[in-house]
Amino acid sequence: MHQSNVLSLLYTRNSLSLYLSEVNKFPMLDAEEEFMLAKRYHDYQDVDAAHKLTTSHLRLAAKVALSFRHYGLSLADLISEANIGLMQAIKKFDPNKGFRLATYAIWWIKASISEFIIYSFNFFFSNTFHHWIWISKGC
Repeated sequence: MHQSNVLSLLYTRNSLSLYLSEVNKFPMLDAEEEFMLAKRYHDYQDVDAAHKLTTSHLRLAAKVALSFRHYGLSLADLISEANIGLMQAIKKFDPNKGFRLATYAIWWIKASISEFIIYSFNFFFSNTFHHWIWISKGC
């Protein structure tokens, strides 16, 4: 399957297992290759390096998203938010600090998902509350 179609699999019916199997096809990077790619992106904004870093860490993003599934939100949405967090981490990652990207990215992934959950619940309860007031006033 072409790499550009992998993320679109999240939104097709019964495709979570297909998405996860496609994500698992991307090779994991060893420390040296990860460092070189991160350095290329950090120093030169090399989009190809960022793409390879992203695709090699999609399974981490999916794994973290799966741990948030008990909130009752769409798993596809959680994985999408995890991927956004991963991309933010890659954008801000400094390979010269000596840490692996996964160590840094996991915090960005969790933060992105947490923010999505908070926003989703605030939106739901805010609308429910305003609807209740509207009904109780006899509008």
